[in-house]
Formats: sequence, C-alpha cells, structure tokens
Amino acid sequence: RLSGTLDEYLADDAYGYVEQGFVRNDTLAMAVVFGLVAALLLAVTLIATALSLAEQQSDMGTFAAVGATRGTRRRFAAALASTVGLVGAVLGMVVGLFAGVAVAYPVTAKTWDHLSGMQVASDPALAIPWLPLVAVVLGVPLLAGALAAAAVRRAPSMTRRAD
Repeated sequence: RLSGTLDEYLADDAYGYVEQGFVRNDTLAMAVVFGLVAALLLAVTLIATALSLAEQQSDMGTFAAVGATRGTRRRFAAALASTVGLVGAVLGMVVGLFAGVAVAYPVTAKTWDHLSGMQVASDPALAIPWLPLVAVVLGVPLLAGALAAAAVRRAPSMTRRAD
C-alpha cells in the first residue's frame, strides 16, 4: 500500500491525471427545472380538463338524471384529466428527448486531450435523467386526476328538455 501523494512517487517530468468519475453538481437547478415543467404541465392539464368539463355540463346533468352518482362523475373527470396529462407528458418527454439528444450529441462529441493540449473527437456523453422524467410522467397525471376529481361539484343542474 502506498502512503503519501501521487506526486511523491512520480518523476519530475511525469504527468498524472486522476478522473474521479461524474459528479452531478446541478441538482438544485435540475429540481427547479423539473418542478417548473411539472407545474406547467399540471396547469395546462387542469385548464384543458376544466374546459372540457364545462363543455360537457349538459351531459353531466344527463348522467345525473339517469342515475350517475357523484363518484361516477368524479371518476369521469379524473380519467379525463389523467389521460390528458399522460398524453401531454409522454409527448413532451419524447419531443424533449429528441431535441436534447440533437443538441447534446455534437456538443459532447469532442473533448480536450490533456496530454497533447489538442481537441479530439470522442464518444458523445449522453446522460438522460430517467428518474425525474418518470416522476413527471407518472406524477402529473395522477395529481391532475386527483385534483379534477376533487373539483367535481355535488349535483349538476338538470334541465328539462321538451321534445
């Protein structure tokens, strides 16, 4: 076992370079970005759901007239919000991955050679943050569905239609 620093064991004209591996130092920035994306997706999903349910207000009255309970109407709203959120999150992730890879590939395909001091071609470094992406893709539709179900009012107004 060696004791001391590496410099003590190297000759004066020797060069040593130690790579410790990748250390992510932008955790806070990534959390803020993913939080903003999740909040934006949630807001868009809830707005789309509210507009869709407002258009279907007369249908909700018809559902209530034929015996649909408040739970049925809540599940309908939750399913609508969850579907919109899931489709939006998956499509957004796919488009973002294509754009991210398209930008990251040429930027990381060249590196700096420490020995020669020249720029050389290398394998591109692509690190895709799967865990936060999956959290947004699964979390936002579930949260949107829960909020939409909670927002369904008690009894829709029923109208009488004359034929």
